[in-house]
Amino acid sequence: MAGVPESAGHLCLRAFFLATLIDVVAYRRIPLSLGPILEASAYLYMLVFGAFFFGERVTARKCFALALILGGIVLFTLAG
Repeated sequence: MAGVPESAGHLCLRAFFLATLIDVVAYRRIPLSLGPILEASAYLYMLVFGAFFFGERVTARKCFALALILGGIVLFTLAG
């Protein structure tokens, strides 16, 4: 409807749909074995982008959690 602002729910639903569509297109372009590795490494990107764009603090706890995640990615990659 013209002139009616979108609710936050509709905006989130559209963003979710767009993210899913981008995900599907990306998975068609890369080897399937890299998908889980790239998905898991998203936490690294979130930490860096959060600090850079939003000024979030990078704490020792976040770095430790990220090290655990990256260690799991390495183990998964070496085992596969």
